Amino acid sequence: MAKPRTTKKDSKAPDQKAAYERERVRRLHDLIKALGAWPAFCGLPKADRDLIERRRSPRPYIAEDPGIPKECVQYFREVLDTYLATESFPLGETGYSITAREYFSSGLVLVASAMNMETTGHPLAAQWSRALSQLLEFHEKSSSEGPLYHLLLVLRVSSWVFNEVEHGWYVPKMEIETPRDRIAVPIFCFHFRFFPPEHRRFILDGKPRTCFRVHAYSEDFLTVSPCLLSTSLLPGQENRPARELAVYIQKHAMHRIEERMAPYPMHIRDHVVSKSIHEPVVRPLGADTCLIELRDVEHRVGYLVGEVVDDAVVLRTFLFITQSGTPEGDRFNEALRIGNYEKRWFELDRLSGFAHSDLCEDPRFQALMEQCGLTDLTRFVLEELPQMLKPDVLRQKGEQVRKILMEQSRFTVAEEEI
Repeated sequence: MAKPRTTKKDSKAPDQKAAYERERVRRLHDLIKALGAWPAFCGLPKADRDLIERRRSPRPYIAEDPGIPKECVQYFREVLDTYLATESFPLGETGYSITAREYFSSGLVLVASAMNMETTGHPLAAQWSRALSQLLEFHEKSSSEGPLYHLLLVLRVSSWVFNEVEHGWYVPKMEIETPRDRIAVPIFCFHFRFFPPEHRRFILDGKPRTCFRVHAYSEDFLTVSPCLLSTSLLPGQENRPARELAVYIQKHAMHRIEERMAPYPMHIRDHVVSKSIHEPVVRPLGADTCLIELRDVEHRVGYLVGEVVDDAVVLRTFLFITQSGTPEGDRFNEALRIGNYEKRWFELDRLSGFAHSDLCEDPRFQALMEQCGLTDLTRFVLEELPQMLKPDVLRQKGEQVRKILMEQSRFTVAEEEI
């Protein structure tokens, strides 16, 4: 008769759990020592030390919100994982940098222990809080240097990958959940709210075209709302009663931004457009037409061409700041004695011509740019764009422009540099 099969108990799982707990407590002790709080910790009663060592801090997580595509949720989870694995913050004058993962695990356990001891009137509460003062001050920061605000900001910026006037906006919001286990600390959960796009058909150049409503983030980045432009800022509207006009953007304008602002990261295009409309600087261009500055990090890099159509302002196209038709572009033409053909040939009518050369690093070219009102462009290239090409390639591309400019304008190049 065959013997019945017996199943051996898997002892690996308990062993793994015990090893995980030992590692978790070790990391907690390492942080206490890094803060210089080890003597204070050893001075606590054993029951308090055991409670601190048993307390757990569940990691932050991205919620499965209904209506949010799975690929979006997966992307935000990857952003969160990367943030926890790579981000770090200096802790006051300790000389120690705490990683985001340490803060959301061991750090929050210590913060919770100090708060709990203070709430219960523990006789050593003040002493324990003083020992953790650097960590507590870091935890209470509300600016962009604070860990919670910084993580929320990272998720908000990452959401721009999906946010478009044509497809809608995903806006993250942080919530604090009460854990079921009394030993655990509160859990930070991130939800994403979807704001659908708005579109409308306008008759432009005699043809019906679909345009999309421009929205802007609120100051706290928790919502998005439609942008409005006051007629008091628009040419041809001065003698009419002041009113607020809805702002729409044509697909043509979005394509021109993408074309003329490469290699600028396009996933923040809509945010830059909405911010420029929300805080507008308007220049007249013609009857019912105007130039609206497009700014990134306060750098003026071009103009959106707006036109009053019916009861709205439609953004028809985008002009890079050196293009003909802009104040700076016309001065640029005159100073270099070149026209549209030369600018197109050397890509000086778009960002790539400056980002893919060393022109903005040349002091003489910088002076010429300043003369034309293009200082913002120089700063933008040097401060905001990463260098994607090798120095010798940048110099070679800039050298081709310098030789032409030397022959056709007042711009000169030293003989040894030719």
